[in-house]
Amino acid sequence: MKYAAIALMCLTGAAHAESFCGVTDEGVILSDLSNTLQMGAKWDLTGALTFSQGGEGFTDPLVGIVTLTSLGMISLEVGGSRGDNLFLAPNKGSYDDEDLAKLFTRTGTEWITQEVAESPCNLNEVLQMRGTYDDPNGDLNQVSIVPYSSDHVVMIAEIEALTEGGLAFVTIVGLMTRQ
Repeated sequence: MKYAAIALMCLTGAAHAESFCGVTDEGVILSDLSNTLQMGAKWDLTGALTFSQGGEGFTDPLVGIVTLTSLGMISLEVGGSRGDNLFLAPNKGSYDDEDLAKLFTRTGTEWITQEVAESPCNLNEVLQMRGTYDDPNGDLNQVSIVPYSSDHVVMIAEIEALTEGGLAFVTIVGLMTRQ
């Protein structure tokens, strides 16, 4: 019985996520999130995709895989389609609480608020990171992460693309959890 109690204490201790409150060194955060693997750690992404063009649009649930390396490279794979690799850099204050609340409401992902509510951090205490890619067609791809803890990371991807039907906006909002 004594050994069972010790094992339970060890397992309980390992289940707690490390908070990134006040951590300002992106290397420390990326190293933890990538499991220090240069090839990257894979994360499950659950959220929603919103598409709008010319006043019309839709929102669909989204499930995908995010790969994040210790060098800050992030890539997203959804439905067998893989996005561009982007390199993340610190971008303190990209989103505030109001911005995130609007994004969660617009994409129907308000449940993410509950998932990150246990974090002792306010949004302004978390080092946000962003990667941007402008392609030759004028499309803009931007991915941001808000790493509340070592096992709960909010990801936001915003894409503006010029299509035959005009300018299209795609927003992906999701919660990354360790695989």
